[in-house]
Amino acid sequence: MILFSPVFSVCVKSRVAYLWLCLLWFTVLASTQSVLAGNTFPFSYHTLTQYPHGEVIYSHTTPPSAFLLSPKPVWADEATVLTTWQGFERGVSHSSMLSGASILAAFPAGHSLLALISRNGTSSVVLVDTLAQVLAEKSVPLATVTRAEWNGAIGGETYLLTVNSTLFAIECSGDSLRRIVQIADNVLAATATANGAAYISRFGSGASLHYLDAGLRERGFALLQLHEKYKIAAYGELIAVFSSGGSESGFLDIFQNGRGVLSSAILPARIELSAVIMQETQIQSLFLRQSGNQYALSFEPLKAQSGSEGKVVIIPDGFIEPLSVRVCDSEIIILFRNGLVTVSPDGAVMSADYFPLGEVFTEIPSITRSSSHIVLSSATISLLLLRDEHPFWIFNAFLKKSGEIFLWLGVTLLVFYLWRKYRRQRRVLNAALELPETGVVFVIDATGRLFRVNEAGRTLLGISNSVPLRRPFKFYGDVHIQEQLQEFIERSLAERIGQKQKITIITEQQSQEFMWSAIPLFAFLGRFNGLIITGLDITEELERKRLVNWAQLAHDMQTNLSVIRLNAEQLTSDNPQDDERRRKILHQSKLLMQKVRDIVTVGRSDQLDLSRVNTGELCAMVFHEFDEASHPNIKFEIHARPIEFDCDKTKISRALRNAVENAIRALQSTIGTVELSTRADERHVYFTIADNGIGMDDYVKSNMLKPFFTTAKDNGGSGIGTMIMQRVVELHRGELLIDSTAGKGTTITFKLPRG
Repeated sequence: MILFSPVFSVCVKSRVAYLWLCLLWFTVLASTQSVLAGNTFPFSYHTLTQYPHGEVIYSHTTPPSAFLLSPKPVWADEATVLTTWQGFERGVSHSSMLSGASILAAFPAGHSLLALISRNGTSSVVLVDTLAQVLAEKSVPLATVTRAEWNGAIGGETYLLTVNSTLFAIECSGDSLRRIVQIADNVLAATATANGAAYISRFGSGASLHYLDAGLRERGFALLQLHEKYKIAAYGELIAVFSSGGSESGFLDIFQNGRGVLSSAILPARIELSAVIMQETQIQSLFLRQSGNQYALSFEPLKAQSGSEGKVVIIPDGFIEPLSVRVCDSEIIILFRNGLVTVSPDGAVMSADYFPLGEVFTEIPSITRSSSHIVLSSATISLLLLRDEHPFWIFNAFLKKSGEIFLWLGVTLLVFYLWRKYRRQRRVLNAALELPETGVVFVIDATGRLFRVNEAGRTLLGISNSVPLRRPFKFYGDVHIQEQLQEFIERSLAERIGQKQKITIITEQQSQEFMWSAIPLFAFLGRFNGLIITGLDITEELERKRLVNWAQLAHDMQTNLSVIRLNAEQLTSDNPQDDERRRKILHQSKLLMQKVRDIVTVGRSDQLDLSRVNTGELCAMVFHEFDEASHPNIKFEIHARPIEFDCDKTKISRALRNAVENAIRALQSTIGTVELSTRADERHVYFTIADNGIGMDDYVKSNMLKPFFTTAKDNGGSGIGTMIMQRVVELHRGELLIDSTAGKGTTITFKLPRG
């Protein structure tokens, strides 16, 4: 937990940033879903109803009357079943076979239906009501019909019908048919206009455009070049004539009765993909062309309107094989093999929807539009499309246009955030690995390889920074350390759960107690990535606990030692040998009492009992505690100048005595010298204890002042003596100086303030 507390604090501090990141990512996902939903235009259309067995015709009334023309299979008979109902969706309906007639073409007339029928080899026009009942019928003077097309209505009672190449006018009055008037032969195209009608017919080796008034009287004509195909449309007083020779281009001529041709243009598109749109007093040609991998709808002003400018509307991606371009009630409808696009007169794409029109229709369907519906119909099948409005389409369109930028920006910000978070936590982890409180840290991957190690871990394993990692843990360090840790690591890898175990690490120089912890690492999706192994050196803590126990025992022993010393002092004998034994008992009791008091001193108050002390007397008192007879191989020397200074005499004497004991222990029963000397300057007094024993290597020197560190545990050493030396010097605001060379000896200097 020590290792992960900094990392956890970073995660907590970055929670606000994490919430912002989630919000950003949610916005990107929401925008993506919105774009994928297709709601990026003001409207969209979906299939409300499909009529798979005929053509449906709706009247222009409110509510509309629906007429479904369902031809029977040829093997049955040629009769057409007429079904009627009110409204766009089929409800209560009425059906009729019109006495076995076959409907060739039909057109709405108010709430009723005008139909050209064929029955028993004759042709006639019938008027049918909303109950599928024939209200009136008049014959057409043509026996065989090869082509039939209704060309619109003049006013509300006269309707134009082209049969084969003959143009007729059908006059109605209420529920009756007044008469059928033949207008012209050799007609190539016709349309109703605001004030009458216009038609194109053959004229010698060319063609001619004829103008009719509301009474069907001819008011003028214009000569045309003869082409293979014509399309004619009326826009107020203007007549637009499209013509084509069957190529991928066409011609457009704009006429006005009495003024002839107003404008002409060559269109780089088939006439099915061309149209004309009129806005107020301006008229523009439309044609669909391919632009790269997309299609573009071009608005081209007429030459006579030099003040207007053209524009190009790019059709959204994904549409293929255009079928037709129609202008219906000032809205441009473009049919593709795989969908439908609507464009407003000012060039804004209003909807773009995908439908399999090429699979549904075998011919280009006719288009009827109302305020909320579009009807696509042919002789064999019809589709009713319903319009849906999208109030937030501007926001969705903005996201679509900049969605890729936002997506990449979001991904970039996410990557940058994760990279910064990774770098930040990596720095925190690196710092945490090197904290003294962290102890030893090993990062082991799932296969048991050493992935990371801190400096304390390298020291324990005895490897330098130049040793490469990412090899199995057993290949690093001393074999004794490996054996003690390998079992713990292998068990933690196998069980993949957090574990703790106290393990004693024994090296050639010392024995250390470690509390080892294994923390499993799991990836976001739960994959096991390895372990973090931490080891805290609890040797000092355990020694402190032992010292507490020893201090309690030492406190009890002081009483026993006092009784032994008191009784020994009272022993009397005339035998000199007995007196010598009594003296040795008293001397050893005194030494043991001093050791006991050393142990108790560690737990005592840090207050000093200062007094004026002479350095010569202090050194003599220290050496007097050591029995020269017990150390015949050691020569004790004192070179003490008599210097007066203030100190806690008891604590200083114990510190000096412990330093002398360490010097005696360093000689290891070899012949040598222990020297205690003093000197002074203006500010400090120096006590120096020097020996010519085994000395210390770099490792021992760097660890000597650590609490409870000792190299003589096998000989009863505990490290308490060095602790007392260091603590006494700190209490006196002094300094403990150590100078040692392996094989030559050690010099320890107590640098103490003089006053």
